[in-house]
Amino acid sequence: MRLTFFIIGVIIVSVFFSLVSSQTSQRPVEDTTIELRDDWNLISVTEPMIGRTIAEMAQNCGGGDGGWISHGWLYVNGAWKAVLGTDLTKRGGVDIERFTRDHAGLGLWLKVQKPLNSRCVLSCGLRGCETFVPPSSELRIIYPYHLGEVSRRPTVIWSRLENANCYKIGISQLDNNWFVIRPVLQDSTSGTTYTVSRDLTPDTWYQINVAAYTDADCSGPQITNAISVVKVRNWGRMNLIRPSLYSTVSVNNPTLVWESVQGASCYYVGVRSESGIFYVDMVTPNTQLPISNTWGGPRNYMRVLDNGNYRWGVSAFSSSCDQISSGTLIAVSDLGIFKVNVQS
Repeated sequence: MRLTFFIIGVIIVSVFFSLVSSQTSQRPVEDTTIELRDDWNLISVTEPMIGRTIAEMAQNCGGGDGGWISHGWLYVNGAWKAVLGTDLTKRGGVDIERFTRDHAGLGLWLKVQKPLNSRCVLSCGLRGCETFVPPSSELRIIYPYHLGEVSRRPTVIWSRLENANCYKIGISQLDNNWFVIRPVLQDSTSGTTYTVSRDLTPDTWYQINVAAYTDADCSGPQITNAISVVKVRNWGRMNLIRPSLYSTVSVNNPTLVWESVQGASCYYVGVRSESGIFYVDMVTPNTQLPISNTWGGPRNYMRVLDNGNYRWGVSAFSSSCDQISSGTLIAVSDLGIFKVNVQS
């Protein structure tokens, strides 16, 4: 009986919270992060969270001493749906990994377990996602790189444009002469990332178009757009867990953590500064890499990170680490971007 009352109470609170949030999210609230307390938290799924996973938004919540988010629950269309937390080993037992537009405004319950006096923060709040990258006067696609190669389900990342509140993303298939054959995807978002949710055709060229609009629903005149042409390879996609996209770390030797790939025996990890200098160039059979001062010859070099902005990525190979080749590449990550800010 007590359990029944609890479930009914949760449903009522969740519905009420979603109604309140959907109205208050239109106010000029400055918060772009959500700090979570230990145990259960009730928050709203906001527009900037669409297309993202909890693991991608979590700061210092991925495991270890920083605490972690074990799982979540979302009440959708009269039924409870399990939401993936920061433990990606549970991917097969959940209903929701990435939030969609249908989830916006709903009440989300998150179970947090963290050490005393530690912080667990979601980088996306009511107005947007916290980022150290200021708005730009120019719209550009940061990833995928123009004429680059990507997995079957890439994540597109672009710069935040001044005065833009909505972005339309369109993906079209090209022929070998780069003429558009047909559009395959069109969607919109208020954020600056978008993950393709279904497989694109391998060994095929695609055009990615991102257009910026002032109106929050992309209904008004277009401000500008940016285009990137890429080739899709028959690679799977893997998630970078920590550091999350646009997060800031306060140590110069963070531990890099990424998703395990079925069939992978070795991973190549690269980290470089904005100036193009490689700080990490390593192969490892593990799915995490503590950064230290290590030298083992070409492709096995790394040193601690100076203050600044960094890009990183991981490739998964089906062969052992001493036999990797382009023919054994089975999955690649999207681009990761983070900042190191160590206070002296």
